[in-house]
Amino acid sequence: MVRWCRHHPWSWTMRPNRHERTAPPMSGSSELSPRYEFGTRMPGPQRRRQLLSVAREHFAAYGFHTTTMEDIAESARVSKPVLYQHFSGKHELYCAVLESAIELFENQVITPLLRDIGNKTRTKAMIANFIDVVINDHDVYRILFESDARANESVARKLDGLVARVSQRLGRTLSENSDLDDEDCDFLAQALVGLAISAARIVSTTECPDKQLRQQFLLFKLVWRGLENVDKPWE
Repeated sequence: MVRWCRHHPWSWTMRPNRHERTAPPMSGSSELSPRYEFGTRMPGPQRRRQLLSVAREHFAAYGFHTTTMEDIAESARVSKPVLYQHFSGKHELYCAVLESAIELFENQVITPLLRDIGNKTRTKAMIANFIDVVINDHDVYRILFESDARANESVARKLDGLVARVSQRLGRTLSENSDLDDEDCDFLAQALVGLAISAARIVSTTECPDKQLRQQFLLFKLVWRGLENVDKPWE
């Protein structure tokens, strides 16, 4: 028996019944959950981290709607009552996974904007960190930018808030390093974040690592060549 599952925006693949499938495959450098023997006891905070890690794998691989609490409990090798001790339901668990992914992404992408480095180095680091999430933390990338739960109001609010915060921080950095007014900087920041997200979708479907690095380099060249000239007079 199979169930249909969307793995990325352009293709549908078949998902095995939970009794027939194995745990989600490893993805990049994401910190995957260790597989404990059923009944292994651990402190509450450690158990919560394990459950979040297992849930992240399942939600990234199979989506919110197809994944069940029973799937996650089986993969974590705990009983459903233990899972429900930590999370009241699938929506609460998904939001916890989403919030941890948002925190990781923000730390990666916003950090270069806060460092006292040259603008060119800052731009290169920001793009490199973004693409690093796409390539090496693919579970995080898929939960943030390929979520099948976006129709949910609270999920959409969290995702839109992430994009808004990154755009606002980038806008402030542009304002501090150019002669443009705040309105222009806000516009450019939103446009650049949108560009990076669109480029990331292409990078995420590129299988060759060398091509991914080439795409990262081209994105940097496009962004930097625009930024270093954006406040100069029109010719």
